[in-house]
Amino acid sequence: MRWGATWGANSLASPHETTPDVTPSLVRAWAKGQGHAVNERGGLPQDPIKKYKQVHGHG
Repeated sequence: MRWGATWGANSLASPHETTPDVTPSLVRAWAKGQGHAVNERGGLPQDPIKKYKQVHGHG
């Protein structure tokens, strides 16, 4: 499943949504492990970043 289809958001995350401890590569790896399809490159939707932060206690 794609994040947009699963979580209902198509907007891409802005650069300030990732931090040194929450990188796009970490979010991608986590999302793939959860069974979601994410692109190898390019922008990430906001939803997987927000969900990753919630699950891992980053704000």
